[in-house]
Amino acid sequence: MRNKMKFQKINKTTSSEMIVEQILEQVREGVLGPGQKLPPERELAEMFGVCRSSVREAARALTLMGYLDVYQGKGAFLKENIPDEDLSTDRLNQAFIAVDSLDLVDIRNVLECKAASLAATRADSTQTAALDRAVMKMSALVDQKAGFYKADLEFHQALARASNNAVLMEIMNLLWTKIVRDRDDFLGFSGEKQECLNTARKVAAAVGAGSSEEAAGAMSEHLNVVSTDIAETLEEL
Repeated sequence: MRNKMKFQKINKTTSSEMIVEQILEQVREGVLGPGQKLPPERELAEMFGVCRSSVREAARALTLMGYLDVYQGKGAFLKENIPDEDLSTDRLNQAFIAVDSLDLVDIRNVLECKAASLAATRADSTQTAALDRAVMKMSALVDQKAGFYKADLEFHQALARASNNAVLMEIMNLLWTKIVRDRDDFLGFSGEKQECLNTARKVAAAVGAGSSEEAAGAMSEHLNVVSTDIAETLEEL
């Protein structure tokens, strides 16, 4: 029978990272084993002395790194095949960068799919031309990583302007400030640039054709390229 789990209360400024490290320490010591269910989120938050959002973020990082499976309504379980190697600081940092990036993609999906839908019904010829130029720039820079993602950002900005919704544009400006600030971390993920370009072309075509439903669907595909790439990159680390 395994020993009873006992966690230390931790510094809240590094809470999510410390939760991951302590859980993996319990795995190394045999307190937690393959397939074992972790205590509920609320209980873990009390054990660590942190808020539930920190526990949730740690669980997402452990899931991305291949240590944990989370099932809706059932809880979080350690995988049957837990990675044998020790967790490096770089891998842990990348996992939390990935969690942050995926959270950002979630919000962008809500806002930018709506922006694409609105643009399809509201954009004028000048705005659709600007969107097409941004896509052409992406195509010209597809072999240049930093240049390509700068052009991709210009594409997203052109789309938001084409929505002709001032509030949406204001919110997106706040998100772009974060995207630009975190660009070096974000570019750590390899990026399926060709697929990103292909889906951007679909968005521009749908906007130009005035099809709001197709534009929103294409934008969802475009942003999903990022989510898929983040998960695949982590698996390779």
